[in-house]
Amino acid sequence: MENNEIDRKALMDRTEAELHGLPAPLLHLALLQYALDLTILARAYFVEQKHESARDCNETLHRILGFLRNELGSAPRRARDSMSSMLVKDAHQGGRFQILRHALEQVSQSEH
Repeated sequence: MENNEIDRKALMDRTEAELHGLPAPLLHLALLQYALDLTILARAYFVEQKHESARDCNETLHRILGFLRNELGSAPRRARDSMSSMLVKDAHQGGRFQILRHALEQVSQSEH
């Protein structure tokens, strides 16, 4: 495995662990920030006629909102591990990993 691949995998693993380790209110804020950023990106994709990329953003938004609805409902199911893993993999595959990192870093900075 090349160094870049090792570094990328380590950063993905760290991001997943950070998401999983956030207290619920901060996780919710990070996900909301990421969702807001995705709406801006999706709008740009739509203007550029990149409809498949806009649809991918929409699918991620759907998953985030479904997760938050579950988390904030009266009988939440514990899906944090799978959500963190899915978000990191999806962000990497869709070229949105830096946007996810930015959302996480913004929330982490507000914590201090």
